[in-house]
Amino acid sequence: MRELDGAGGFPLGVMEDGEYNEATLQLKPGDQIVFYTDGVTDAANPRGEMFGAQRLDRVLENCSVQASSLLDSALASIEAFAEGHPADDDRTMIVARVT
Repeated sequence: MRELDGAGGFPLGVMEDGEYNEATLQLKPGDQIVFYTDGVTDAANPRGEMFGAQRLDRVLENCSVQASSLLDSALASIEAFAEGHPADDDRTMIVARVT
């Protein structure tokens, strides 16, 4: 599992005229790539604990499953963690498998 933070800078869409550095990572068939908004990692439970990147990483470690199953598993884990606590932000994820 690798993060694609190499380019750094502001998140997309934060600054209208923002300039971004480029970073490249060669993907091969079977690799999966996951994009998500901060609402995923910032999801909280009733005690105010955040789901966080480490919990998400543990869910995503099972990369042998299909992209749709990985997405379903991640969202179910977030919902279970939140214990019915309403989302404070959007929870958007995109999962794609390289073919």
